[in-house]
Amino acid sequence: MQWWAVDPICSHVLRNAQSTSSAEQNFDNSNNITIKERLKQTASRDEICAIICDAAIGKIASVPLAPVEDVEPQKLLVAYGLDILVSIERRNWMANELDALMTLLELTSSSSLVALTRAIAKYTKLVDRVVLDEED
Repeated sequence: MQWWAVDPICSHVLRNAQSTSSAEQNFDNSNNITIKERLKQTASRDEICAIICDAAIGKIASVPLAPVEDVEPQKLLVAYGLDILVSIERRNWMANELDALMTLLELTSSSSLVALTRAIAKYTKLVDRVVLDEED
């Protein structure tokens, strides 16, 4: 166990990490189906955006001091501490989990989680382009 885990001053970090990791599991693995599988099985743009939004909320909640229940999709991303280092980590997560390649500028310039979700849906290779295009 790390030295800071037993230090009362730092114990909140461990407690928060344990609670957010379980929150991420709930968002990422509902019904033991991966995000990639859920996106591949979805045929509606609204459902695609909802799946991506839920996964992004779980990911944002993994940052200390941002519990899942406090993450609001319409709120500005900077309110959740989305600085350049966190943005790089989020971009890597999107590339690995959602097969969505975005530039850091696109990621950091998204005004809200809803806007980011729409951008990710546009870039992901997991969904049929026809589904996204026909609902525009």
